[in-house]
Amino acid sequence: MSLNALRRGLEEVVAQEPGFVELRFHRKTSRSAVVENGRVENAAVRRRGGVGVRVIENGCFGFASCGTADPAEVRRAIERAKVAARKSAERRVDKLPPLPAAGLVRGHFETPGVEECESRPFEAKVELVRATEA
Repeated sequence: MSLNALRRGLEEVVAQEPGFVELRFHRKTSRSAVVENGRVENAAVRRRGGVGVRVIENGCFGFASCGTADPAEVRRAIERAKVAARKSAERRVDKLPPLPAAGLVRGHFETPGVEECESRPFEAKVELVRATEA
């Protein structure tokens, strides 16, 4: 799914929620290669991602997350965050005041150099690992 489609889906979920709801989508791909005596012993690709949720309910923050951007799962995570905030509010004396309306940061943020590294062929990466082994 494209990032634009993900963003639209998450914006639709937030638009249906009253109060303060903040979502953070995260997706990461890790690649690893183990070289021993110049020979590749193991190579792996690991992908992980999901959505972090922060809400304010009854004057307290609540947090939750889910391992997917599926709207139904995100809604369940929002509900878990609200439950956590309500539980916290039962014991908290000082409550957060309502937050003023603000334009939160939106965008795609990527560490410089990632695209360059990802575009290199696997063989070139293995050669780098072999060179560091020596």
